[in-house]
Amino acid sequence: FNVMKPKWKRYHYVYPLKIDVLTNYMRHSHPSASPSILPLPHPPSMEVMNNACELLLGTHDFGSYQSSNGRSTTVRTIHECIVKKDDQDQLVLSIASNGFLMHMVRIVAGTIMEVGVGLRTLNDIKKSISDIKRENAGTKLPGKHLYLDWVEYDQDHPKQPITHEKI
Repeated sequence: FNVMKPKWKRYHYVYPLKIDVLTNYMRHSHPSASPSILPLPHPPSMEVMNNACELLLGTHDFGSYQSSNGRSTTVRTIHECIVKKDDQDQLVLSIASNGFLMHMVRIVAGTIMEVGVGLRTLNDIKKSISDIKRENAGTKLPGKHLYLDWVEYDQDHPKQPITHEKI
């Protein structure tokens, strides 16, 4: 047993309910943030966000999704990536992987949100995986909305997503 070597972990990123809070996060973080783009063009689409999540599933080089001075080995396997609503009607990103890079979940959450509101496209997600540069991924959202949900040391991640009545 080694506490530093789990088989997989799952995080939840709870997006703020208020669109003005999201707008503020994007304004301060998005590289092309300008008055013409912000406030956000429309509320986030959960369907589009989940389409973006699907592109991240599997084993890829996630070097675009880490902060500078991160790990040199950036290949990870995302087992589960889905956006759902919780019982307070907030959007929640649930993401499970065999390992995460520095700030990876916060950057994935920002990138998925940018796709959901139309600031990025699904092709941008594909490019972020094929052309490994930090600028190809999206905003790093604040850590205060990030929660570690599960750490598994004994068993591999099940092949199908784990479902919950409530997140």
